Amino acid sequence: MSSGPVNEWYEPPSPFLQDFIAEKVSLSGDGGAAALGRLMDLTTDCDPINRDWAVFLLAQADIDTPAVRDVLLRATEDEIEIVRAEAILGVAKVDPASALPLVRRALAAEHVTIPVLEAAALCRHPSLIDDLRVWAEPSSELSVDAAAREALDACLSCLAETDN
Repeated sequence: MSSGPVNEWYEPPSPFLQDFIAEKVSLSGDGGAAALGRLMDLTTDCDPINRDWAVFLLAQADIDTPAVRDVLLRATEDEIEIVRAEAILGVAKVDPASALPLVRRALAAEHVTIPVLEAAALCRHPSLIDDLRVWAEPSSELSVDAAAREALDACLSCLAETDN
Protein backbone atom coordinates (compact mmCIF):
# COMPACT_ATOMS: atom_id res chain seq x y z
CA MET A 1 0.00 0.00 0.00
CA SER A 2 1.39 3.35 -0.97
CA SER A 3 0.71 6.18 1.39
CA GLY A 4 2.74 9.05 -0.06
CA PRO A 5 4.30 12.03 1.60
CA VAL A 6 1.55 12.42 4.17
CA ASN A 7 2.55 9.24 6.03
CA GLU A 8 6.12 8.63 4.88
CA TRP A 9 8.60 11.42 5.32
CA TYR A 10 11.03 11.73 2.50
CA GLU A 11 12.35 14.93 1.01
CA PRO A 12 12.19 15.77 -2.65
CA PRO A 13 15.54 16.31 -4.34
CA SER A 14 14.31 19.60 -5.84
CA PRO A 15 15.63 22.63 -3.91
CA PHE A 16 12.51 24.54 -5.01
CA LEU A 17 10.21 21.92 -3.48
CA GLN A 18 12.33 21.81 -0.32
CA ASP A 19 11.94 25.60 -0.03
CA PHE A 20 8.21 25.31 -0.72
CA ILE A 21 7.80 22.72 2.05
CA ALA A 22 9.82 24.93 4.41
CA GLU A 23 7.44 27.80 3.51
CA LYS A 24 10.23 29.86 1.99
CA VAL A 25 8.23 29.99 -1.26
CA SER A 26 4.64 31.19 -1.49
CA LEU A 27 1.98 31.00 -4.16
CA SER A 28 0.70 34.43 -3.20
CA GLY A 29 2.20 37.89 -3.39
CA ASP A 30 5.25 38.81 -5.43
CA GLY A 31 6.51 35.81 -7.30
CA GLY A 32 3.40 33.74 -6.57
CA ALA A 33 2.51 33.22 -10.21
CA ALA A 34 6.08 32.19 -11.05
CA ALA A 35 6.14 29.81 -8.07
CA LEU A 36 2.83 28.28 -9.17
CA GLY A 37 4.23 27.80 -12.68
CA ARG A 38 7.34 26.11 -11.29
CA LEU A 39 5.24 23.87 -9.06
CA MET A 40 3.06 22.87 -12.03
CA ASP A 41 6.18 22.17 -14.12
CA LEU A 42 7.52 19.83 -11.45
CA THR A 43 4.41 17.64 -11.74
CA THR A 44 6.04 16.20 -14.88
CA ASP A 45 9.59 16.04 -13.51
CA CYS A 46 11.62 12.94 -14.42
CA ASP A 47 12.15 12.21 -10.72
CA PRO A 48 9.06 10.47 -9.29
CA ILE A 49 9.69 11.89 -5.81
CA ASN A 50 9.61 15.42 -7.20
CA ARG A 51 6.41 14.59 -9.12
CA ASP A 52 4.85 13.11 -5.99
CA TRP A 53 5.59 16.18 -3.90
CA ALA A 54 4.65 18.65 -6.63
CA VAL A 55 1.26 17.02 -7.21
CA PHE A 56 0.67 16.68 -3.46
CA LEU A 57 1.47 20.35 -2.85
CA LEU A 58 -0.54 21.53 -5.85
CA ALA A 59 -3.55 19.48 -4.74
CA GLN A 60 -3.26 20.95 -1.23
CA ALA A 61 -2.98 24.52 -2.54
CA ASP A 62 -6.73 24.73 -3.22
CA ILE A 63 -6.19 26.76 -6.38
CA ASP A 64 -8.89 26.27 -8.98
CA THR A 65 -7.84 27.52 -12.38
CA PRO A 66 -8.14 25.82 -15.77
CA ALA A 67 -4.34 25.43 -15.90
CA VAL A 68 -4.18 23.79 -12.46
CA ARG A 69 -7.10 21.48 -13.32
CA ASP A 70 -5.35 20.46 -16.55
CA VAL A 71 -2.12 19.69 -14.70
CA LEU A 72 -3.93 17.65 -12.06
CA LEU A 73 -5.94 15.77 -14.70
CA ARG A 74 -2.74 14.90 -16.58
CA ALA A 75 -1.18 13.71 -13.33
CA THR A 76 -4.07 11.25 -12.84
CA GLU A 77 -2.38 9.23 -15.60
CA ASP A 78 1.07 9.17 -13.96
CA GLU A 79 2.86 5.82 -13.82
CA ILE A 80 3.27 6.11 -10.04
CA GLU A 81 0.21 5.13 -8.00
CA ILE A 82 0.58 7.74 -5.25
CA VAL A 83 1.06 10.55 -7.79
CA ARG A 84 -2.17 9.49 -9.51
CA ALA A 85 -3.92 9.31 -6.15
CA GLU A 86 -2.84 12.77 -5.03
CA ALA A 87 -3.95 14.16 -8.40
CA ILE A 88 -7.35 12.50 -8.09
CA LEU A 89 -7.77 14.04 -4.64
CA GLY A 90 -6.83 17.45 -6.03
CA VAL A 91 -9.43 17.12 -8.79
CA ALA A 92 -12.07 15.96 -6.28
CA LYS A 93 -11.47 19.04 -4.13
CA VAL A 94 -12.37 21.40 -6.97
CA ASP A 95 -14.72 19.28 -9.11
CA PRO A 96 -16.08 16.08 -7.55
CA ALA A 97 -18.09 15.22 -10.68
CA SER A 98 -14.94 15.19 -12.83
CA ALA A 99 -13.15 13.10 -10.22
CA LEU A 100 -15.90 10.48 -9.96
CA PRO A 101 -14.82 8.27 -12.91
CA LEU A 102 -11.19 8.56 -11.77
CA VAL A 103 -12.15 7.44 -8.26
CA ARG A 104 -14.21 4.54 -9.65
CA ARG A 105 -11.22 3.36 -11.68
CA ALA A 106 -8.84 3.68 -8.71
CA LEU A 107 -11.19 1.81 -6.36
CA ALA A 108 -11.33 -1.08 -8.83
CA ALA A 109 -7.54 -1.50 -8.72
CA GLU A 110 -5.65 -4.10 -6.72
CA HIS A 111 -4.48 -1.50 -4.18
CA VAL A 112 -6.06 1.67 -2.87
CA THR A 113 -4.47 4.72 -1.31
CA ILE A 114 -5.79 7.03 1.37
CA PRO A 115 -5.93 10.03 -1.03
CA VAL A 116 -8.25 8.03 -3.33
CA LEU A 117 -10.48 7.20 -0.37
CA GLU A 118 -10.49 10.87 0.65
CA ALA A 119 -11.49 11.73 -2.92
CA ALA A 120 -14.30 9.16 -2.73
CA ALA A 121 -15.61 10.88 0.41
CA LEU A 122 -15.59 14.21 -1.43
CA CYS A 123 -17.41 12.69 -4.42
CA ARG A 124 -20.16 11.30 -2.14
CA HIS A 125 -21.70 9.18 -4.88
CA PRO A 126 -23.80 6.02 -4.50
CA SER A 127 -21.96 4.33 -7.39
CA LEU A 128 -18.89 4.04 -5.13
CA ILE A 129 -20.64 2.14 -2.33
CA ASP A 130 -19.97 -1.43 -3.49
CA ASP A 131 -16.24 -0.87 -4.01
CA LEU A 132 -15.94 1.05 -0.75
CA ARG A 133 -17.58 -1.79 1.17
CA VAL A 134 -14.74 -4.04 -0.01
CA TRP A 135 -12.05 -1.58 1.08
CA ALA A 136 -13.79 -0.93 4.42
CA GLU A 137 -13.42 -4.58 5.45
CA PRO A 138 -10.97 -4.99 8.34
CA SER A 139 -7.37 -5.47 7.25
CA SER A 140 -3.85 -4.93 8.54
CA GLU A 141 -3.99 -1.35 7.18
CA LEU A 142 -6.00 0.36 9.92
CA SER A 143 -5.67 3.86 8.45
CA VAL A 144 -6.91 2.62 5.07
CA ASP A 145 -9.81 0.82 6.76
CA ALA A 146 -10.77 4.01 8.60
CA ALA A 147 -10.55 6.16 5.47
CA ALA A 148 -12.62 3.61 3.54
CA ARG A 149 -15.29 3.56 6.25
CA GLU A 150 -15.41 7.37 6.25
CA ALA A 151 -15.80 7.44 2.46
CA LEU A 152 -18.43 4.71 2.62
CA ASP A 153 -20.36 6.65 5.26
CA ALA A 154 -20.23 9.79 3.09
CA CYS A 155 -21.59 7.89 0.09
CA LEU A 156 -24.26 6.15 2.16
CA SER A 157 -25.38 9.47 3.63
CA CYS A 158 -25.68 10.87 0.12
CA LEU A 159 -27.83 7.86 -0.81
CA ALA A 160 -30.01 8.44 2.26
CA GLU A 161 -30.42 12.11 1.32
CA THR A 162 -31.65 11.21 -2.16
CA ASP A 163 -34.15 8.71 -0.69
CA ASN A 164 -35.81 11.45 1.37
